[in-house]
Amino acid sequence: MPDPIVRFDGSDIDDLIPEEGNYRAFVHSVKQRTSERGNSTIQVVYELLDVDPAWDHVSEYFVTTGPNRRALAISLRRLLSLCRACGLDPGKGDEVNLVHLVGIEIEIRVGHEIYDRRKRLRVLAHRPRA
Repeated sequence: MPDPIVRFDGSDIDDLIPEEGNYRAFVHSVKQRTSERGNSTIQVVYELLDVDPAWDHVSEYFVTTGPNRRALAISLRRLLSLCRACGLDPGKGDEVNLVHLVGIEIEIRVGHEIYDRRKRLRVLAHRPRA
């Protein structure tokens, strides 16, 4: 019996990637992580609705510590956008347990990016579900 041989053509997988645009999504999980550079980050995983199952999860990372003040400000602004899309409006000094976002349906705008020579989805914006 011959050895099983499979030829992978990356375009087969990339052909299934959802178009860039707005999608309904649920916040699937929220976890504390450490980046490759040792910075504290928060990983939010979204479950996209009505897309091919090979592409129905997309992660977004929010840096919460590190030496780059500009990167921290951008990250916190994006995190505030997510909170507002989920119906929260935290003010200065408010603490938010982000685990409570799990299960909330929102709309996210996704785009494409190349990472490690592969096409993947990237979260560009968050909006409340209309």
